[in-house]
Amino acid sequence: MLDTLLKLLDELFSYKKYRTQNRKDGFTNIYDPIYSDLSNIRADYTAMFRDVLDILNNPKILSSKKLNETTALIQKKRRKNEPIRDKLKAFVWNQNFEGISDEEQEYLKAIKEYFSLTTGDETAPYASVATNYLASIHHLQAIEGFETYENTARRGAWIAEGPIGQFRKFWSHVSEKYLHLKMSIWK
Repeated sequence: MLDTLLKLLDELFSYKKYRTQNRKDGFTNIYDPIYSDLSNIRADYTAMFRDVLDILNNPKILSSKKLNETTALIQKKRRKNEPIRDKLKAFVWNQNFEGISDEEQEYLKAIKEYFSLTTGDETAPYASVATNYLASIHHLQAIEGFETYENTARRGAWIAEGPIGQFRKFWSHVSEKYLHLKMSIWK
């Protein structure tokens, strides 16, 4: 992990040093792969929460088992892109905005906001939507009690719908900033 971060930081320093001569190469080697990685993460998380909704809304699954199945699903699937997610978060939170264009800054800020969407706090980058969902479900199970699992499952579905809408909204913002950056380079 540290080697990956150091390599990423080394690439960033190289990019800054030669940015006037190699702006297109920098975009191709740094910002475009970031967008691609983030796109994969977003797609996986969106699919994961749609799967959660499918479980919670499935009348064939007993209510008492729905929450356990969704938490198991999230605990399994959220680890798929964890190394990439951690790499991107480390890159964005350790980014020095000096010496880069306004478009680059806006793009990186949009990514930072995307990762902050779970907490609304840019100083807490390592919480995840999945972690927050799991905490909310465990909280609901604790306060609702065993006999109200159906109500808890309905609330769980409501909680799961939120991230899908958030992903869509924040992804739109990231994509807009990505396109502005790309257009500023290839104008």
